[in-house]
Amino acid sequence: YDVDFQEGLLHVRHGKGDKARLVPMVPETMKALLAYLKEARPKLANKDEKALFVSVLGHRMKPYCFGLALKKYAEEAAIRTKVTPHTLRH
Repeated sequence: YDVDFQEGLLHVRHGKGDKARLVPMVPETMKALLAYLKEARPKLANKDEKALFVSVLGHRMKPYCFGLALKKYAEEAAIRTKVTPHTLRH
């Protein structure tokens, strides 16, 4: 419910400094997010979980786990530079 595909915006509720923010999404991001919501997330999440990103156990993904997953996918994509969640902000 925090993703607005019509406007291309993602509502981040607890960002840096615990501030809420609206983050614009490029079409490629929206396409990837739609694929995740359609294909991967339904297989993972508990029906009551409202978090967008969930762990393999179906619970809200912790920041540490998100960093591990990001590192794994960066390696699979043969990205040689260090990739962190903070990198995504830039």
